[in-house]
Amino acid sequence: MRIPKALENKMNGLLLVQKPSGMRSHALVLKVRRLLQRFVPKIKVGHTGTLDAFATGLMILPVGKATKATQYLQGLDKEYICLARLGISTDTYDRLGKVLSQSSLEGLNSSQILQALKGFVGTYPQMPPPFSAKKIMGKPAYLWVRRGKTPPLKPKTITVYSVQVEEISLPFVRFFIHCSSGTYIRSVVYELGQKLGCGAMVQELERTKIGPFQGGLLLEKLEEIASRSREEVEQCLLPVPEYFKKRRKV
Repeated sequence: MRIPKALENKMNGLLLVQKPSGMRSHALVLKVRRLLQRFVPKIKVGHTGTLDAFATGLMILPVGKATKATQYLQGLDKEYICLARLGISTDTYDRLGKVLSQSSLEGLNSSQILQALKGFVGTYPQMPPPFSAKKIMGKPAYLWVRRGKTPPLKPKTITVYSVQVEEISLPFVRFFIHCSSGTYIRSVVYELGQKLGCGAMVQELERTKIGPFQGGLLLEKLEEIASRSREEVEQCLLPVPEYFKKRRKV
């Protein structure tokens, strides 16, 4: 049965979803698109920024006509909770990479860690990780590395607005960070390890907020809602904020 266009137009808005660890961002988008296609076969679903596969947390998925506002949502500030592990360096700057070095933490104390993290607040150029989706001559940097080549990465100016340490239990350090779009938390942790002289990697990473948006549905919950009714799915869609509507009609 053909779905009336008037009914199709209701499936527009922003869907806030919590990405689980182990799932790639594009796989999440594909999964959600397939869920919504049972209601609108040609529905458009995009995203405003990816997360590393091991990371968890908030992703904003523009749905339907809201995809036209994607470019205006991509530059929003981000907030994360990061669990860093000191004393180990990997080629990907996270726990999934190949271990390059291990160091003793003897003599390292909390005041040194706090002082080092405070030094990240400000605006400065940051070098992306070699293993990243940063496009170099049309290809992601990680493809260069996998082919045995060194990607000609260039630093990008980023801003870290605040860093707050939540817990230090060596070798682990858990901290909150509020930063500009495009900031690589893996690079922050890598540089932290360099400052302390012991190396460091990201053990866990959760994105908790994007601009004014926070929360979001677990994928299992969204699947449950989609199995019940279209109306319940539509109730999960947030309208595009007026700020973005003024910049481009949606």
